[in-house]
Amino acid sequence: MITVPSEKELREQIIEKAWADGEFKQQLLKDPKAAIQDAFGIEIPAEFKLTVLEETDDTFYLVLPKNPDDKENVVGEVCYPRW
Repeated sequence: MITVPSEKELREQIIEKAWADGEFKQQLLKDPKAAIQDAFGIEIPAEFKLTVLEETDDTFYLVLPKNPDDKENVVGEVCYPRW
């Protein structure tokens, strides 16, 4: 049986790899879907948009996730990772 990491675990693995591997980091910034597929074997479907941003000393990003109570656009059960 193949074990798929949780969304949180996958995020942590991607960040750790980007910090340790400059080539992966550049690919991740340029083409995140290809970088994740190449490094982790996880294919992200075309209908999902994925953007990778790098924080700097004076630029920070706050990601506001979808409200889990917002049932208006729910198509089905959400599995982790969502792709």
